[in-house]
Amino acid sequence: MNFRAYDSNTRAWLEAVEQNIGIDAELTLRYCNEIIELAMNKKDSALLGFAYFYLGQTYYCLNDSSNFLSCTSKAISYLAQVQEWELLSRSYNCMGILAANRGNYPLAIEYYRKAMECCNYYENSLGQRCAIDINVGSMDIKAGRYEEAEEYFKRAKEQIKQKPLLPEYHPFSISILVNLSKCYLFQGKYDKMQK
Repeated sequence: MNFRAYDSNTRAWLEAVEQNIGIDAELTLRYCNEIIELAMNKKDSALLGFAYFYLGQTYYCLNDSSNFLSCTSKAISYLAQVQEWELLSRSYNCMGILAANRGNYPLAIEYYRKAMECCNYYENSLGQRCAIDINVGSMDIKAGRYEEAEEYFKRAKEQIKQKPLLPEYHPFSISILVNLSKCYLFQGKYDKMQK
C-alpha cells in the first residue's frame, strides 16, 4: 500500500500499525480503530481495507475467530475495491486456514484458490504462493491425500529455493521438510523420508 498520498498523522498511524502487529495487540487495535474512524469520514476504501485487515490479523493472533471473520470479511470487500492484491491474498489465505482448521476443506480450497489468484496481480508474491502451497499440502495430509500433499510441498520447496533472503525462508523450509517427511512416512517411502 502506498502511504505517500496521506498526511503525516495518517502515515504515522499506518506505520505504527505495521510496527506493532504481533507485538502489541492493544495498541494495534486502537490505531486500527482510529484509522477506521478517519477512513469512514473520508470514505477511503484503501484505508478501511488496511485497517480491517490488520484488525483481523490481530484478532487472528488473539485466537478470536469471531472478530477475525468479521474484520477480515470487511477487509476483503474494501481491498477488492481498491485492488490491494497482496493484503487481499493474505486475507483469503488466513480465511482458508480457519476453514481448514474447522474441517471445512471445500471452503478452505476455495479461499486458497482465491488467495493464489490474487498473487497473479502483484510482484514479489513468491513468499505468499509458498505459504498457500504449504497450507494446501497440510490440509491434504489431514485428509489422507499424501501424494497430492507431496506435490504441493515439492512445489513450495522449489519456490522457496528461489528466494533464500526471504524473511520466511527458514521457517518455510523447515515446514516443507517436516511435512514432506510426513508424506513419505504415511506412504511407506522410508528411504525418501530419511533423506
